[in-house]
Amino acid sequence: MASAITTSNNNDSEFCVLCTSKHNRNRPSFCQCKHCSIPLCLDCMKEHHEELLQDVAEISHQYNELQELLQTKQTMIVDETIKSIEDVNQYFETYINELPEIQRKIILDIERAKQVARVKREIYNE
Repeated sequence: MASAITTSNNNDSEFCVLCTSKHNRNRPSFCQCKHCSIPLCLDCMKEHHEELLQDVAEISHQYNELQELLQTKQTMIVDETIKSIEDVNQYFETYINELPEIQRKIILDIERAKQVARVKREIYNE
């Protein structure tokens, strides 16, 4: 990414900041970057513009990758939610179907215990 360049407060403002700081030369500035507010010569303005375009392209690429990742995660959440609901429904359906049989077994066990208790009471009363 393009690095930030600071300008000094003396009369160097009429010189290109990139030429002075990066290329060790003094060239008069042609214009000022509206984005960075630094004075630049024509050659450095082109170079600076290319760096900014590369930065924008890189940020755009990162943004697109994040968008793709978010979409993947959203799809995964929706899919897992659907699967979880299906699993819960299947679990409850299975146990609801098994409940009448379990109920019958419990009632039979109670009836057997009642008969055993009756037989023991009769034996005890004799």
